[in-house]
Amino acid sequence: MQIKRVLFVRTPPYDYRFGKYNVQQIGMGKAFCDIGIDFDFVTFKKKNCSTWTAYEKNGHKCTVIETPRFKLFRWGISKKVLNKNFLNQYDLIISQEYYQIMTYLLSKKFPNTIMYSGPYWNLFHTKISSTLFDLIFTKKINNRIKYKFVKSSLAKEFLEKKGYSNVFDIGVGLEFEGYKNVSMYKETKEIMNILANARYLLYVGRIDKNKNTDFLLDVFEKVLVKYPDTKLVVVGKCEQSIVNRILHKTNDAYLKHMLRKHSKLLINNIIHIESIDNSQLQFLYSKASAFLLPSIFEIFGMVLLEAMYFGAPVVSSFNGGATSLIKNNEYGQIIKEFDPDVWANSVFKYFEDDKYTSIVKMNAKNNILNNYNWGSIVAKILDIIGA
Repeated sequence: MQIKRVLFVRTPPYDYRFGKYNVQQIGMGKAFCDIGIDFDFVTFKKKNCSTWTAYEKNGHKCTVIETPRFKLFRWGISKKVLNKNFLNQYDLIISQEYYQIMTYLLSKKFPNTIMYSGPYWNLFHTKISSTLFDLIFTKKINNRIKYKFVKSSLAKEFLEKKGYSNVFDIGVGLEFEGYKNVSMYKETKEIMNILANARYLLYVGRIDKNKNTDFLLDVFEKVLVKYPDTKLVVVGKCEQSIVNRILHKTNDAYLKHMLRKHSKLLINNIIHIESIDNSQLQFLYSKASAFLLPSIFEIFGMVLLEAMYFGAPVVSSFNGGATSLIKNNEYGQIIKEFDPDVWANSVFKYFEDDKYTSIVKMNAKNNILNNYNWGSIVAKILDIIGA
């Protein structure tokens, strides 16, 4: 199979906030361009859509195409993308996520469609709607799409239990070039000046129930008992409930609510950064004494890739990314139970054993460099499909 042009369709019907995240699809697109294959990335947008070039090498482009969509519950459908004349420009189509109707429709319209999926639980579906979706679409998608790629071993097990066959765990890549030769912004310098002589723990992600932020604060409370000079840097926006929106409460209302049960020492030692450019995160990662990810569920967690690459030793819950990236005590620490004392002791291991911490940081970075770059991910895809 000869491939000259690839289309990647991000099927969930939500706007993408470019610049605030490490965009996986663009990282993949750059890797395709590097080997002489053009790559278009379609993402849905409610309004003010545009098309722009994200990367170009030797005449091969990674192009972002924003397009309107029809939204039905948590599914997105685009007539433009499903147009045969549009699809026939491509040799290979990659549809993101098993649970989207768009994946089924693309497989019906274009025979050389493959799937790339991340969740290992019924994300965005109730138990009833998930059962109905599986009854109507799973067998059809499985029969039409020959190759199903997933981001973790947990996702592979999950899809196979649903009846999918020919499922391959290829992981996720980190795109390194975007972090090189990046200057520190003025706002970042101000933050780093505050942290200059401080030992701090770092969390990056949404502040909500699934991310287990309440538990994160419990862990920090335990850490402060032994190391009262430690700070916790939390980077991310708070959950904003419908009630809070109606009452016009600020975005940090959810965090303030959780803080009520904690000590004044904890409150005074938290630094909350609601938003920061992705390129600036490297400066926070590199100086952190530990990076904590206590998510109940996590598809993969680009923040794990970033933390490990930039030298923040990791303590993580048992989730998709952690089970792929971390060999316990070699590349970081995975803790299955949500026990604040156990987590605090894992943090103390990094604080108190410099030799162990240095080895973990070195092993973690080498693992990301060698096995979780987009070039290696793309090579796996092409090898498996015989391109």
